[in-house]
Amino acid sequence: MQNASDADRVDLKTLNQMDDAAIELRDFDGGNNVQMAFAKTHGASDHTLFARLKSLFQPTTSTEELRPTAWLDCLRGIAAILVVFHHWNGHFVEVNAAYMAIPNFDFVSPTGEATRPPYSGFFRLPGFKLLVGSGPTMVCIFFMASGWVLTQSSLRHIQSQGLLLESDAESNKSKEDVQRATDAHQAKVLVNLSSATFRRGIRLYLPVALHGFIGMILVLLRLRNHDAYFPQPNDGNVLWHLLEWARSTTSLLNPFAYRVDMTDLGHRYEWVLWTLPLEFYGSLVCFVVTLSLARTTNAIKRRSFIAFISIWALLVKSWWASNFLAGMLLADFTLMHYPPFASSKPQRSSRRMSLLGKLVFALALYLSSAPIRVQDWYTNPGYEWLHHILSEERVPRYTQSAGAFLMLVCFAYSPKWQARLTRLPAVRWAGRCSFSLYLCHIELYDCLGTFVKTFLVGKFEAPDRPVGAGFDISLREPDPDDFLPGWLRLSLGWLCFMLILWPCLIVVATLHAKYVDANVVRFARWVERRFIRHSL
Repeated sequence: MQNASDADRVDLKTLNQMDDAAIELRDFDGGNNVQMAFAKTHGASDHTLFARLKSLFQPTTSTEELRPTAWLDCLRGIAAILVVFHHWNGHFVEVNAAYMAIPNFDFVSPTGEATRPPYSGFFRLPGFKLLVGSGPTMVCIFFMASGWVLTQSSLRHIQSQGLLLESDAESNKSKEDVQRATDAHQAKVLVNLSSATFRRGIRLYLPVALHGFIGMILVLLRLRNHDAYFPQPNDGNVLWHLLEWARSTTSLLNPFAYRVDMTDLGHRYEWVLWTLPLEFYGSLVCFVVTLSLARTTNAIKRRSFIAFISIWALLVKSWWASNFLAGMLLADFTLMHYPPFASSKPQRSSRRMSLLGKLVFALALYLSSAPIRVQDWYTNPGYEWLHHILSEERVPRYTQSAGAFLMLVCFAYSPKWQARLTRLPAVRWAGRCSFSLYLCHIELYDCLGTFVKTFLVGKFEAPDRPVGAGFDISLREPDPDDFLPGWLRLSLGWLCFMLILWPCLIVVATLHAKYVDANVVRFARWVERRFIRHSL
């Protein structure tokens, strides 16, 4: 418990400065303040083209980037990279199946025999699978991190109210001064909620409209075949596609469409946008819960309420709202370990706590590697006992949510792990551009990846494979006419594919973060200034 001197140094001015920094972080859900980061890397002496291109990928060392929660951005950057791998790897192997899973459909060998060989690649083992097919878990990390970032400044003021009331009896301040300071904190909570709520829709839905329009252009240019997802009877009618783009975009703008069954959620021309409506819904849930708890200074009651709502949301299949509230709960628990409530020096953990953290992280890796049961395409060895206890049809994505939560807990309470994340320049770049990585990687695959894949490994395709089974060369019997083993040819093709596409994605995502993402945030602030007059 904080004493009176601790409460006295948590002044409103310091919290206001931290609010400004939190707003910069909150505006960029996919990373840190991209606009500021790029502005600092473009010095006046950088006149050459090489210097400007180099500065695009050079991480800054500013205090804004290395704030105490900078590791959260880095973790989101890693999550974005793993989502890209999940989607791109799905064109080569079945990314969802667990180790030694047996498919529920037959594969025809070169001799004409129907077989059901198990998925035996070592990369399907728990932990390794995160590098190949952990997209569902990474989405949960995105949502939890968003819930953390969106509520941390408001929770900081709510906690400050509690510290002021606790120190009232021990300090020399009058009740009027304490009440005045408490009212100021409550007013800041209202200002933070008002600003975040106003800008949230603009921040999320402008990219929906933009990338949906880009997806429509790709369909018209025959660079994208969407017949597998959405039949398009008027493929050459531009007006029809414009109307469909407008209809699909506006259907995602309805914040009151509670899609518990996850149907009619994706954009007709850009299916990867399905997470952004859930981001908006989860954000609104966090804002409402924060407003409800704005005067709840008792930490036990406040955290119990957040935990109860999070668990209840998970049980009623609203796993995304549960993820947002889980991130909010972690923010409430860990704020006391960051300035101004605590010393900026990281606390050393004991050897016993370090061992406990490693065990919890191992459990997080196991749960995060759990496959999603999709129409029972294959068995789930190693995870069947979980489905017997609580089926995923009844509580969707509960294993991935639990794994993501435990992973965040491990990093939140381990300064050493946080320091390792923030020391890596590549990870800090990914944190700044994670939102852009997520939005651009499917479009890049449609524009370039399909041609590269056809050129490299097109001859390995199995066009008669069952829908959703994916293409996995390890499931096919060796052909005596093959010069190289199938797994080696597939591995070489995969490696060449990644070496070609990843540099292109790095350039596209960096430019998108600078010229698109930063301008969307700037536009949201401009609109807010036209509607809201700041008086605090």
